[in-house]
Amino acid sequence: MLMGGSVDRSATVINTFERRSMSTETPRRASTASKAFQELKKFFPQVIGEMPGPVFTSHEFIKKLGNQRQKEYARALCRYSEREAPFQTLHSLIARTLAKFPDLLEQLPDVDSEDLFGNPGRCAAWRKRKKPDS
Repeated sequence: MLMGGSVDRSATVINTFERRSMSTETPRRASTASKAFQELKKFFPQVIGEMPGPVFTSHEFIKKLGNQRQKEYARALCRYSEREAPFQTLHSLIARTLAKFPDLLEQLPDVDSEDLFGNPGRCAAWRKRKKPDS
């Protein structure tokens, strides 16, 4: 709030401008990226179920997803090709989306892990939830 009781809206305007200018995608490009990602996301439950062992990392999931669903993965990756780091953009989105499957996964603390390119880093670990007995 500024002196005299008026509200300073310049920060809101600047933040909105920064968000818009940071995106290099047109609305149509963003829409096709979203559609391509939604198509890839359909396979998350299947791949989660096929992960070996009860615990795995986001990096391990991304590798398996990309290997098993190559066409959908490539299509989604292509949609982010105008970004500075298309792999990082897609992989970050994949990792964040795993949290949207709480019925299948429990998020664990971050662990040391190598990414798809062998670069050391940290990422989330996940534990598969046990299915109720049928």
